[in-house]
Amino acid sequence: MIIIGEVEDYAEYTPVFDKNHEALKTIVSGIEKTQEEKDEDAEEEKEHENVDVSHLKGAKGIPDFWFKCL
Repeated sequence: MIIIGEVEDYAEYTPVFDKNHEALKTIVSGIEKTQEEKDEDAEEEKEHENVDVSHLKGAKGIPDFWFKCL
């Protein structure tokens, strides 16, 4: 009714709006990620390159240690 102009005196609704607006901000802040969080997610999603450890096969010591380690 306020939006379509039927109610022009909406002072009684302001406290209710403010209360609901704060609750919505809290909800949205938990959903929406900050730029820093988005950057961290992008870094984690990058494709990682496998390390070539084939030259270590057959070396003395613990069998396939580096292969299993990496």
